[in-house]
Amino acid sequence: MNQRITDMLELQYILEKQYQFLNLSESITELQLEMVTEMGELLQATKGIWCKRIRHDIPYDKKHTLEELADCIHFALASVLEMNQQLHMDWFEYPIDAQFELQHKKGINDLIEMYINQEYGCLAAIFLIGDKFGFTFEEMYEAYKNKNKINLQRLKDGY
Repeated sequence: MNQRITDMLELQYILEKQYQFLNLSESITELQLEMVTEMGELLQATKGIWCKRIRHDIPYDKKHTLEELADCIHFALASVLEMNQQLHMDWFEYPIDAQFELQHKKGINDLIEMYINQEYGCLAAIFLIGDKFGFTFEEMYEAYKNKNKINLQRLKDGY
């Protein structure tokens, strides 16, 4: 898993450099707003699973949920890169195994809060949220790679 995390951080680093080159880099506040927005989209896509006040026969679109999860992963990776820059750490020093060990027993509400508040464990939190929605790490990894390709193409197309 560590190599996959490193691969994703490398891909995100390349994308973030493109954003900076095109003067599209975001401030922490903008990044956090994007994280909140994407988490809202993920929660909307999974409302039939977690919301006790609604009928649970609402169709669950696993593919759409995975796409929303990939968007959340994108911003969690960007957040980790930003935090590591502020802490003067290299991105490959991110202790993902330690974060998973620390966070795996937390409930979904705590994980969402960690993600939105850009706490240091936000990357582990989003993968654990994905796990709670039934996705494997490999599925999330592949979804992120696909989303990264789309984001790079959007930059080239002036999106």
